[in-house]
Amino acid sequence: MKETTIDTIKPKHTAELRRLFKRAVAEDFNYFPAEYQQKVLRDNNLPRLFVATLRPSRILLGARKGNQMIGYVIAGINGNDTGKIYWLYVSPEGRGLNLGQGLLKRALKEMRARGMQRASLVTHDYADYYKKFGFTLDKAEELYGVNMKVMSYVWPN
Repeated sequence: MKETTIDTIKPKHTAELRRLFKRAVAEDFNYFPAEYQQKVLRDNNLPRLFVATLRPSRILLGARKGNQMIGYVIAGINGNDTGKIYWLYVSPEGRGLNLGQGLLKRALKEMRARGMQRASLVTHDYADYYKKFGFTLDKAEELYGVNMKVMSYVWPN
């Protein structure tokens, strides 16, 4: 059995991240209309993902099984003490190995180490999953015709 690891995504892994990102949009984020999926792909193109690996305000972590990236989290921090989880994905080959949990916890840990007091995310149908890790539902809203849930996490004192 190949070992699974979670580590920072380096610039040299950007093409691999992009391939996995495209797969995620096509297979697991396909509840969005096609025009929004295309916008997401444009907004997360290869050059932008490359730049994100270099920006101190971004947290990009990859989950690997052997030499293959099978999951990722893309997050960011900002000036108002709130971190944001933009994308969390684990491919079908990596599911059941607690990699999503590992990616999420590691991203939250890095946010906290950088001084964030809160974290937020938006999810379509995984609110119950995020609640297990301490996220609470702030509101529901519609995005491109899809019902989404805005959630937040506040670190305990």
